[in-house]
Amino acid sequence: MTINVKIVIVMLKNFTIKNYKSIKELEIKELNRINLFVGRNNAGKSNILEAILLYATRFSNANVIEILSLRKDIIIERNISGRLNASASLENILSLITSRSKKLMRQCGVELKTDKEIVTLRSFKEEKSQIDGDTVLKYTPFSDTEIDSNNEDVQEKLRIVMQQDSKETPDFRILGLRRWTDDGVLDKRCIYVNCTSRDNKNFETMWNQIVLSPLKSEVIKALQLIAPEIEDVACIREPGKTEALPYVRINEEVIPLHSMGDGIVHILNIMLAMVNVKDGILLLDEMENGLHFHTLEQLWKIINSLSKKLKVQVFVTTHSNDCIRAFKENAREEGSLYSLHRQNDEISYHRMNFRTIDKIMASTIDIRDFTNADIIDEEE
Repeated sequence: MTINVKIVIVMLKNFTIKNYKSIKELEIKELNRINLFVGRNNAGKSNILEAILLYATRFSNANVIEILSLRKDIIIERNISGRLNASASLENILSLITSRSKKLMRQCGVELKTDKEIVTLRSFKEEKSQIDGDTVLKYTPFSDTEIDSNNEDVQEKLRIVMQQDSKETPDFRILGLRRWTDDGVLDKRCIYVNCTSRDNKNFETMWNQIVLSPLKSEVIKALQLIAPEIEDVACIREPGKTEALPYVRINEEVIPLHSMGDGIVHILNIMLAMVNVKDGILLLDEMENGLHFHTLEQLWKIINSLSKKLKVQVFVTTHSNDCIRAFKENAREEGSLYSLHRQNDEISYHRMNFRTIDKIMASTIDIRDFTNADIIDEEE
């Protein structure tokens, strides 16, 4: 039986990332309802989305596994019942911290911060003691002399520390990923869509949540942007298969959606995530993949409309000027664009108003190469 997790996430206004992958420290201010990140390869766009996912879901096992598998830091396998299996060691987890530094993980760890809460992933010493015949575990920070220690007798555990302004005592949780098995839980606080991949391991769960609701029609309308002849959509599990797949009805014929190309699969994945993450956060990495400019325009209109209706905060990355143009025309009311720039391993950004975006798009400047020094924003 599938269980759904739903904890409402307050819209992020500011977000600070420390020691996450390529990002040593970055504070992003004045976030909006819809946020588009642009920049060259390795500017940190995808890492920002991943950090938001881990913050919003408090480093949930499933999302740590997903991020590690995206870069092939671990391999996910499917067991005989169809469930996903994976295991991760400390060495795997070190790919989440800057320079893969065990020392940094012991000193301060990965820190993700908003105005309301700090969520940290950090190593602690695990010490066992006997009290009245019972084994008691205690977790303490590494001392200065132990931070560089390679003593194999030192046992350490990765702990997630959640510190809220309103709480004097932080909450703790051990990150346990050994022999992890997908338990069928759909975490609806924040959903990440990798638009370069056809895979959506949560497709059946997401579809079942909306199949009898008015939101199903929103999904079908979006698919009709590419294939207007689509009449209906269904989730079908073929005999002997462990995974259900999407099919569409066209002129009374049932057709596998995947046979119609990558673009329409991406739209389905995006829309299913959007309608399932009400009151939460939607992350779209390289949204433009496989989509024509006209389709992007219409998709941005839908995202803009549904994000207001469903109270969803949206974060998007792109390499495409077409995607930026479509965003510019259809997300002006509650949208912001952030141009990321990397220099000497330091990442900075510039938040552009739409007057500046219009000026750049009308010039010969590539907006993806825009830096803070290029144009000084005029007041809106």
